Amino acid sequence: MATWLITGISRGLGLALAQERLDRGDTVIGTVRQGAPALQVGAGTLHLLQADLADPAAALDVVREAYTRTQVIDVIVNNAGYGLLGALETSTDEEMRQLFEVDVFAPIRLIRAALPHLRVQGHCHIVNVTSIAGRAPGIGSALYCAAKGALESLSAALALEVAPLGIKIT
Repeated sequence: MATWLITGISRGLGLALAQERLDRGDTVIGTVRQGAPALQVGAGTLHLLQADLADPAAALDVVREAYTRTQVIDVIVNNAGYGLLGALETSTDEEMRQLFEVDVFAPIRLIRAALPHLRVQGHCHIVNVTSIAGRAPGIGSALYCAAKGALESLSAALALEVAPLGIKIT
């Protein structure tokens, strides 16, 4: 059985992935901003952490708590995020800042906080959830595309850096 740290398990892909892993008997450490997701624990073990990943301190707290509870993380899924769609000129600095805090900086902070532990472990698979928008931009999605493109590029470069450590990046 594996231990998964999945951000953003309240709904969508994060919720579905957490449920699938719990059904298989894995341990899931899942983050939500508030409330509790509609999950059936089944054969697995769920550790629910409340965290607003737009807060720069949250990633360190999440990683610290995850390792306190499980001592190992086999897979990290940076799933938390959201879209910001519309004409670039209508966006505000605050909207842009919030988008990049959650979709770009939060995954970077989480990985940075986890890497010292992962070096000791000697293995992990980090999955950064991006979007086709990061590779094939469309009208009305410039900022979202920029955020997802940044995460795509980060993932490609980081994969080269951490491969010798037994860490994979997708």
